[in-house]
Amino acid sequence: MCKDNFYLLSTLPFEEGFKCVNWSFMEAGHGKGAPDEIGAVIKRAADGVVLHGEDIVNAVSMYDTLTKKSIAPHLFLITDGQFEEQKKLHLKIYRR
Repeated sequence: MCKDNFYLLSTLPFEEGFKCVNWSFMEAGHGKGAPDEIGAVIKRAADGVVLHGEDIVNAVSMYDTLTKKSIAPHLFLITDGQFEEQKKLHLKIYRR
């Protein structure tokens, strides 16, 4: 699996016009890195919205609510279709 990630990191960003990339490995569950801090900010923002009477029932409603109110970092909504495209790309790479 790592070889696939390295391949994707070394190709896809450059196809999209990026000039350089960086891979910072963050071991999950330690709460000491930017990924954990961003997750905490998003969770607090969503909790605040729910405490004020709004419902967040899925990822789309969470994305819409938090981006409209501008109370979270810049968010990206990744659709099921985008996951499927990446899955097909992984399978193509794996079959090489």
